[in-house]
Amino acid sequence: MRTVTDIPDLQTRKLRVIENIIRSQDEVFISQVESLIGKARPKIRRMTKEELVNRIKQSEEDIRCGRVITQEDLEKQSENW
Repeated sequence: MRTVTDIPDLQTRKLRVIENIIRSQDEVFISQVESLIGKARPKIRRMTKEELVNRIKQSEEDIRCGRVITQEDLEKQSENW
């Protein structure tokens, strides 16, 4: 049975992964790692001017209608996440 102390910490695990990548001479393996990293990275795209204007209008409407939360309340809520 494994205990918590048997499980390497995150830093150790990352170093092991890096070492395995460095040692590898397998082109397919490296391509798979690159693909996996690419999939894990969030896709960010620029907003169009129209999308930005619509987002601003929606935000202004939310403020007028009281659909807001203070920074303090948000921090309190995030403590429970």
